[in-house]
Amino acid sequence: MQLEPYFLKNKKWYYHDEKAWKYRLTEEGKKNKKVVESYNEFYRVHKDKDGNIIDP
Repeated sequence: MQLEPYFLKNKKWYYHDEKAWKYRLTEEGKKNKKVVESYNEFYRVHKDKDGNIIDP
């Protein structure tokens, strides 16, 4: 079961960019270290030991 990323817990921290079809952080969200870490982890590309992209 996938847990909701921390940055999505407060609508003041993010918005959905329809053009890029991804979430973006608001200025308020960018000020919160935990929100930024959660956002970066959410969009991090996961790779296996051979460098192949995997789905987490």
